[in-house]
Amino acid sequence: MSISGVGGVGGVGGVGGVGGVGGVGGVGGVGGVGGVGGVGGVGGVGGVGTLATPGNPSSPVLSTALTVANEGVIDPARVTLLSPDLGPGPVKRIDNTNPRYTRILLIEKLRAGLAIRKTSEEVEVKFNSTPIFTLKRPTSHQILHDQVPFVLAAADLRAERMPEIVLQQTDVLSFLGASVRLHDVSHGWTLECLRSVQNASTVVHSQVKHEITSPRPVQVCPETAPMIQTPQHSSLPSGHAVEVSSMAYTLSRLSGMTDDEALSLDNYILRTAARIALNRHVAGVHFPFESMAGFLLGITIGQIFWRRLSGESTVTGGGGITAHHFTVTPDEMNHVDFTLKSFTEARAGVIANTPPAWLAGTSLDALPGTSPAELKYAHKKALEEWT
Repeated sequence: MSISGVGGVGGVGGVGGVGGVGGVGGVGGVGGVGGVGGVGGVGGVGGVGTLATPGNPSSPVLSTALTVANEGVIDPARVTLLSPDLGPGPVKRIDNTNPRYTRILLIEKLRAGLAIRKTSEEVEVKFNSTPIFTLKRPTSHQILHDQVPFVLAAADLRAERMPEIVLQQTDVLSFLGASVRLHDVSHGWTLECLRSVQNASTVVHSQVKHEITSPRPVQVCPETAPMIQTPQHSSLPSGHAVEVSSMAYTLSRLSGMTDDEALSLDNYILRTAARIALNRHVAGVHFPFESMAGFLLGITIGQIFWRRLSGESTVTGGGGITAHHFTVTPDEMNHVDFTLKSFTEARAGVIANTPPAWLAGTSLDALPGTSPAELKYAHKKALEEWT
């Protein structure tokens, strides 16, 4: 009999959890390897004997113990009746909400007012009925054929970039935050804002992709031979480009940058975002013009998300929000490669009324919108982490 196990080796509280090695339910006990409740047995690592704290996941043993303990303490003749607040404000509610539901709430508040409208050849993203981004779908295979040489040339970088490309399939935040020492302990609200912005951006670009239905490079040229699994959804715009650009803009503003500084070539965070976007056509799963379209869309909605977070009526310290109209034309796509420099030049051309032929824009400095109390609170808590 084990010293720590009830009923012999592998008993409750013993090594490996209920049932132990070879016990009930197979190796590791009931509920899979390690016993009920995960690796190490019921109640967490170390078996039943592990001390629990309020709010931790429950278990059959803990539930039984609580029931017995309560029966020994509760006196039916001494029942306490309380009068909790029946209408707590949004800030108090968000402070006492499960983090999972807090994020869902922030995502919905961020994307409120954004809508997608499709015409025969275009998809339009609107905010409060004002068009902020229009994307004209490819109408000729020549457009895609002209982009293939860029993808084939970028493949030379695959060997040296393989680790980051593989990791960035599911984790971009580690790269964006590497230069500013982000951690859950010191920047919990900042990370919550960034993850909410990422998820809200995903909702937007997923709808645009669905309506555009553009093929992947390997569907156009098998020799692009992607180094990672090609996603099954539509390729235009690049979802990674949308997400990382909106997140980079948000992180830059939270860290104290102005709009101009956040969109500068000198901004390390933005340069990192552009490298992540570029890595998608190095990997062979996107064309460069798709990253260009994604970066433009991401910066635009990133600025809108920032207004809703901060309550700013205008984007301070820069040229403001610009509505972009991206037209994929046969005569121009053989010239459109994606780098942060080419993105910055294209956007600057729009602002100066000298845009490239494939891009047009309109200033939206007077764009209406409000900032919900929940977003203002998240923004306030995030800013406090940078002081």
